[in-house]
Amino acid sequence: MDIVLKLDKNVIKPVINLQHGAMALFDTGADIPVWLDAVEGLFDEYADAQLVNPNTSISGFGGDCTGSLYKINFTLDKLTYPQMPVFVPKDELLLPYDMILPAAMFCGLRYAIDDADKRIHINNIQPSETVRNLKAYDSDGNLHVLVGNN
Repeated sequence: MDIVLKLDKNVIKPVINLQHGAMALFDTGADIPVWLDAVEGLFDEYADAQLVNPNTSISGFGGDCTGSLYKINFTLDKLTYPQMPVFVPKDELLLPYDMILPAAMFCGLRYAIDDADKRIHINNIQPSETVRNLKAYDSDGNLHVLVGNN
C-alpha cells in the first residue's frame, strides 16, 4: 500500500494540512510531535487529548523548552498512531503552522519528499505497519521516543 500526502503549495517547507484545517510541518530533525499553538487548540483538534505530564522539557527551538506532554489518537491517511505523545510548549511558539510531525513517525518505512510535485510519498506499507506506536519516556531528565508497529 502507498500513501501520498499533498504538501501545501503556498509554503516553501514540507507542510501538510491535517483533518480539521490545522497545518503540520514534516520535520526530519524532530524527535517528537509538537503542538505549537495554544493548548486549547489541541483540544479543538483532538478532543480525546489526555495530559500525561504537566512538567516536561525537550531540547530544540534554540535551547531547552518546557511544557506539557499529552497523548492523542492521531490518524494520517491510512496510518494510525494510538495514544501518540505530543509535546505542548508552555509558551506558544510563533511559527506559521500548528504542529510539527517528526520524520521519526515513519521509522522503518520508505518515504520521500517530492518538492517539485508538492507531495510526500510513503511507499510499500505492509498491513502490519498501518497501526504505529510512538512512545515517549523520560530517562534521567531526558525525553526519548520509541517507534514501532503493533
